[in-house]
Amino acid sequence: MKVAEAEGKRWTEELLKFLLAYRSKLQVSTGATSAYLMFGREIKTKLPELRPDKSVINESTRDRDRDWSQKLTHKAYADNKRGATWSPIVPGDQVLLKNTKTTGNLAPTFDPEPYTVVAKEGHQVTMKSSEGAVYRRDSSFVKPYISSDDAEVVPEDIKVKDTDSSNPKPVELDCSRPKQSIKQPERFQDYVLGKP
Repeated sequence: MKVAEAEGKRWTEELLKFLLAYRSKLQVSTGATSAYLMFGREIKTKLPELRPDKSVINESTRDRDRDWSQKLTHKAYADNKRGATWSPIVPGDQVLLKNTKTTGNLAPTFDPEPYTVVAKEGHQVTMKSSEGAVYRRDSSFVKPYISSDDAEVVPEDIKVKDTDSSNPKPVELDCSRPKQSIKQPERFQDYVLGKP
């Protein structure tokens, strides 16, 4: 509709042309056009097309396994492309709910009050507040709550440099980032390069 408006055409006529093209296009998941599945025949268009004769009763167009496998393939591709991960939230967990009521630059992204997860069905999370109000949201609107007691625990991947208990000096933690190893390109193996 935006393209029709930009080109100065009537969007109502262009929408009908688009729907005609969509309904006469062969769908990957079903192996037939939308018009064929609905009416049992192809729509007559101005474009010549060669298709084998098929019966409406043909089970290949109604094959649920093919449709389901195509949907799973498309979902796996989209999840991989977007970096989607499964939500680790389970019933009984404490979560924070995304703040959708207040707006502005200084408004917090999540409500500071933790909610308790009552149930999880697929990607829908049902949670209860401390006052007893029950909310149902998509799992993308919640994140796990980390209490201040849990936040003070030192992660296991940080190694202690000095573990001698007889030495009274304070313990230093190694929090440095890993260094990138720089290797000389193979084309310069015959040369001696000095560091600046």
